[in-house]
This record gives sequence, structure tokens and C-alpha cells, in this order.
Amino acid sequence: MTDRPPEKPSKRFYPSETAPLLVEWEDRIPSGPVLDVAAGAGRHALHLARKGRPVVAVERDPEALGALRREAAGGLPLDVVEHDLEAAPRLPDPPAGEPGYSAVLVFYYLQRDLFPEILRVLAPGGLLLYETFTIDQHVRFGKPRRTHFCLQPNELLRAFLPLHVLHFREGWLYPERAVAQLVGERGA
Repeated sequence: MTDRPPEKPSKRFYPSETAPLLVEWEDRIPSGPVLDVAAGAGRHALHLARKGRPVVAVERDPEALGALRREAAGGLPLDVVEHDLEAAPRLPDPPAGEPGYSAVLVFYYLQRDLFPEILRVLAPGGLLLYETFTIDQHVRFGKPRRTHFCLQPNELLRAFLPLHVLHFREGWLYPERAVAQLVGERGA
């Protein structure tokens, strides 16, 4: 664990913008539908849908769902699924005829009993893009309030060992934000 963030962070991150990890890797996502887990207001789902990528966004918050549905009604290839993942930890099956999702996106959401589900719905050759807080974030700032919502050192890496890891970083990657990020590819 690192005691404090670096003095001069190299990247800035604003939560309303598309995460730099997605921007960096989006061109490597194979064709096919993408699943955005706990999509929130849909910054990542909308980013990809506006580029013509079919996206399934899973969310439970009624306000976020309403905003996403309004965007989808405008003709975007966006399927909005209302689902409380904590009450029923199962991800939506891929659309009919698809072997799985070409990518699964998880940003700033941690529910460990979904890890096997993520692997289940990821298509052969598909990418997992995952980024969330580490325990260092809680130790330094007290947030997230519950340590259960923070990854332990190398936990994300160990959780997705069945994938071919293309990218893994952990630490103070943004100002005042200790995170782990992983991009993994499911074998064919």
C-alpha cells in the first residue's frame, strides 16, 4: 500500500468524462455488443453508443435509468436494463445469436460475487475493462466509507487470472484517486 498520492500526478480525471482507460482501449474492443455494468448516468455506455457500438447498460437507479432511456429513444444502439445487481447478482445474457459480450465495462463498482458472471458473459476474444478504488483510497480519505467496496492489493489481478491480462496498474493513477485497473482478454 502507498501512504499518500504522488506530489505531481501525471493524469487528471473528472468523473463526468469518459474514463481514460476506456478511451485508450476502445479501438481494441472486438465488434459486437458491449455490457456496461452498474452504468450509472451512462457516461461509458453513451460514449460507445454515440460511436455506433451496440451497448447494454445495466443500472438500478431510477433517475439514471430515465436519462439513459431518453438517450436511447433518440436512436442510439443502447439497451437499458433495470436490474438491482445486489439483490440478484446475475448479469444479462448476451443478445440472441451472440456468443457473449465483446467487452464488459466495470468502472467504480465492486461486487465480488459478479466476478464469475463477468467471465460467464464475456465472449471469446472479448475484453474486460475494469477500474475501481483500492484500499489506499479508503485509508487516505475515508471513502468509500465501507472497506468492502475497495480492492485489496492485487485482488483485481487475482480475480481475473483466467483472462490474458493485457494491462494492469494499481496505485495513485489520478489526483487523489487510488485505483486498480485491468484490461483482460478472454481466450478463444
